[in-house]
Amino acid sequence: MKKGEAVFIISIIVSAVFYGVSSLMLNIGVASRKKDRIVTDEYEISIEIIEPIKNRVGTIVLIHGILSSKNMLRPYATDLVRYGWRVILVDQLGHGETGSKYRLTMDDIDDPAYALEKIINQSNSFRKALAAYLRSKLGEEKIAFGGHSMGALLALLMAKEY
Repeated sequence: MKKGEAVFIISIIVSAVFYGVSSLMLNIGVASRKKDRIVTDEYEISIEIIEPIKNRVGTIVLIHGILSSKNMLRPYATDLVRYGWRVILVDQLGHGETGSKYRLTMDDIDDPAYALEKIINQSNSFRKALAAYLRSKLGEEKIAFGGHSMGALLALLMAKEY
């Protein structure tokens, strides 16, 4: 077995363990989970809300990176819920359970600056729809935003715009 294959297998096992911890928290009554969708004319955004049963300290929205899904952030959500945070996991356009007309081609990748601009422009309506959803569900509650890779960029934009 090559080193890269071993690392990949170990990362799959670790992910399964963390996913199991998340499920265990739900089963023993430490947290509750609810799935939701934001429906627009262009697409449906998949959302998962994991909430502590008691002693909530705040809300954080986590946005995954490119070529991933909200499931990738579930281990972090588990830790945050343990410390009292309500966590809202969001699938970006064209990822996980969120479809879209969002496209990034191999030609786009030849010019990284253009590719980044295209991603940001395509995410405008996504960010507006997510902000409207959060305001409708949470009112004026202060929200923290976090993300991984490209999700971190979108989280920064959301924090600025929200």
